[in-house]
Amino acid sequence: MKSVLVVSPGHFSKTLNIPTSKSYANRLLILASLYPQDIHLKNITLAQDVIELIKALSLIGITLEQQPHENFVDIIVKGSFPQCEEKLPVSSVEIPTGDG
Repeated sequence: MKSVLVVSPGHFSKTLNIPTSKSYANRLLILASLYPQDIHLKNITLAQDVIELIKALSLIGITLEQQPHENFVDIIVKGSFPQCEEKLPVSSVEIPTGDG
């Protein structure tokens, strides 16, 4: 017999502690850019891949407020897809991604 898990929308206000890595950081930045409310990410590593993704998200209209400290940065991700695209003054944008 199969079990069925039903997931429905609801309020989620929790703090998650995730190990620091550039892969996790990039995934979190992408997920945060899909959510319409502000998301606070703390202690994000400043690996080159992460820096490139921050630049790319900024180019497409996502607002990222950064508060640097040592080798990490706290980021508040404001805006989300597809609403961020409405702020762009052009219909296409070239997004350099580096090696990421």
